Amino acid sequence: MNKKIYTLFKKALLVVFFAISSLTSMHAQEYADSTGLVNDIVAGTYEEYILAPKSVKDTFFISKSITLNKSVIIRAKAGLGFKPVLVGNNAKNPSYLFQVKDVLSGADITLRGVNISNKIRGAKSISNGTFTILSEGVNLNVKDCEFYDFPGYNAVAKIFNSGGNITLDSVLVYNCGGKIIQVNYKDDASTPNYVPLIGDLTVKNSTFAKIYGRMFLELGAGNVVIDPVTMTSAPFNAGANNIFIDHCTFYGFEGVGVLNSKKGYTFAGTQAAVKQKLSITNSIFSKMDKNMDMDSASVFVLDHNYFDFGRNLGTSTLEDLSKYNPTNTKTVGPLFADTTNGKWNLTLTNKNLLIGSDSKPIGDPRWTKTSTGIKDFLKSKITIYSDENNIIVNSQLSESTVSIFDYTGRLIRTLQLNSGTTRIPSAKGFYLVAITNNNERIVHKVLLK
Repeated sequence: MNKKIYTLFKKALLVVFFAISSLTSMHAQEYADSTGLVNDIVAGTYEEYILAPKSVKDTFFISKSITLNKSVIIRAKAGLGFKPVLVGNNAKNPSYLFQVKDVLSGADITLRGVNISNKIRGAKSISNGTFTILSEGVNLNVKDCEFYDFPGYNAVAKIFNSGGNITLDSVLVYNCGGKIIQVNYKDDASTPNYVPLIGDLTVKNSTFAKIYGRMFLELGAGNVVIDPVTMTSAPFNAGANNIFIDHCTFYGFEGVGVLNSKKGYTFAGTQAAVKQKLSITNSIFSKMDKNMDMDSASVFVLDHNYFDFGRNLGTSTLEDLSKYNPTNTKTVGPLFADTTNGKWNLTLTNKNLLIGSDSKPIGDPRWTKTSTGIKDFLKSKITIYSDENNIIVNSQLSESTVSIFDYTGRLIRTLQLNSGTTRIPSAKGFYLVAITNNNERIVHKVLLK
């Protein structure tokens, strides 16, 4: 190649490289503190906002409700080692930390790896809850987050509009007033006959402890105008297409119930609050004051659960649930590692006696209230070692990927991992073994002699 052309070619490559780098940098931004965070989110400057405080003591103070008007990801920096804390400024008390409005249907709001606290030095910092959703068809995804010390309602979300799916995965909610999620009608004169109906509510691998005052979920009730001429109104239930609850722990509820759809209200014919299926599987309900109100669901699946209604273990009654035909319901009381206020370690110590339909212990499978980060979590769940002929991976996680590199960094092979022990035959030498799970990665060195 001509030297001049080669030089021009290299310059062109550099221009392309820096253009791509610049473009990529516009998608995400890291923040060590609150400086610029609120204004950037409100302006929609980036698609992803990464919280990267320098220490566990550095808190993100939010002085006003943050309006989200497009798809957005707010998450902890990978491998941080602890969860960043978001709180309201208790001098101004934002009503909700995040207000979702004027968003196109189908938008995704994602919060991951963050702690949301409603108290600063004992004073309330957020008037109501974390999210209020005012737009149609918004999907809310919350993973690996903690919500605590909300004395009012709606610690996670209050939803006024229809269509979106709500997913909570590996979430811990404790010492909160109730109505952790509320779907409610809009008290709005311009939409007098509006009946909100969300898509699917999926809650998995999560713990809800010491929820006082009210229930975990409310599909709210209200009156709508059914005849605009006479302004005749009738009561209705807000609704959901499906509700799926799997591998969750509900402990120490002091209110009216866990699931409550007010009453079996009707609107323009029978309106079931849950249109299709309410499925509760592999979950624990312990030290509950009241039973569950599920009369307004169309189809019930209650499989491999433990129910303990009553403040004292051993006084469990299932008579009120018998009409739902529960299957494989457990009678052995769950023994938890530590239910001390402020710890809420609801890991089962008698897990071998409470096995779910997937042959794993029922209830939330994680440790509960800790400050370990994603990387520490992976290290605690995965062991990598070797013998003379194999790289050996012992994993407690499903759907992980292992990638093996030689000492030059060359990728040798990639394979999918399930829980259990995997032996990977390998020649003698030095290897880097990378395990990826849910977009997070750890790398381990292995030597086969």
